[in-house]
Amino acid sequence: MRTIAIASILLIAGCAMKIPYYIDPTYKERMPERIAVAVVGKGGREAVERIVSERLRQKGYIPVVRRDKGPEDLLERGLEEDAIMVVEIEEWGRKGRLFYLTYEVGLRFVMYSRDGEVLWRSHNSISHRTVDIEGDKVRLARYRPFEPYVERVVGISFSTLPDRR
Repeated sequence: MRTIAIASILLIAGCAMKIPYYIDPTYKERMPERIAVAVVGKGGREAVERIVSERLRQKGYIPVVRRDKGPEDLLERGLEEDAIMVVEIEEWGRKGRLFYLTYEVGLRFVMYSRDGEVLWRSHNSISHRTVDIEGDKVRLARYRPFEPYVERVVGISFSTLPDRR
């Protein structure tokens, strides 16, 4: 019995998810309040902008979505905000078979200070297969929105971003 308990603990500890991220050692002293959000890449930019902005607000930041200029232009010409978060959509797609669909969402986040230094960065992706089962019958796959998958990726990465509150 003890062997099973020890094996279970080792299995759980080995399966713990490590979230790749970097945070500047001086982040707490330089913590931004207003953050410009610039989403780049192909895919659901509007959904990503909305969900990232919502999560930033929940953490106590003031997000400002910037679509007028690219991230490089904003950094070169100077930010009105305290920092800029560039969100790159690395993966965005849906692959289908007859009875299931695989949704793939991958996002890379980099927050730069007003002077161009990296304050925080993280990236995460998921690949989720859906199957439609009704009772004891498998149905043809149906399209679903991407938002739940974006929420999951943003939530995991933002768990490494300190709250402003």
